[in-house]
Parts: sequence; structure tokens; C-alpha cells
Amino acid sequence: MKFSAFFRAINGALFVSMQSLISLVVFTTYVMTDHVLTAKRVFVVLGLFMSVRTCFTVFFSNAVMDLKEASVSEKRLQVSVFRHYL
Repeated sequence: MKFSAFFRAINGALFVSMQSLISLVVFTTYVMTDHVLTAKRVFVVLGLFMSVRTCFTVFFSNAVMDLKEASVSEKRLQVSVFRHYL
């Protein structure tokens, strides 16, 4: 459980801070490769970033936690089945 809480804390910090850094890197690279940055492109790219960021921070941390709980349950079931046959 401590690992899960620690992972959620890191995930929350990345959720808050990475949007600006990713936007800066992407748009700087885009402009430096001689492309024209328009409001339409910025809106679309930021919308995609927001949806991907939300999916990864909300669902990915829950998936890691559920997988860990499933692996613990699997180990407990294996031990209980093994003891049943002895």
C-alpha cells in the first residue's frame, strides 16, 4: 500500500507539472522546424494532451493498483489450493 500511495503522489505531481513542459517542448520544436503555429493547431494539440494526460494519470495508477492486488490474490489462492491438496 505504501508503494501505491507513493506512486499516486508522483503521478499527481506529474499531472500538475508536465502539461506546461510538454507543451513548451512540442511547440518550440514545431516552430523551430519552420512550421507556422496557428490557434487551431494549438487548440487541437492541447486538447489531445489533456485527454491523454487524464487517461494516464487517472486510469494508469488504478490499473497498477488493481494488478498488484490481483497478483497478491493469485498468490494467496495458489497457497490455499496447494494446502488443500496436502
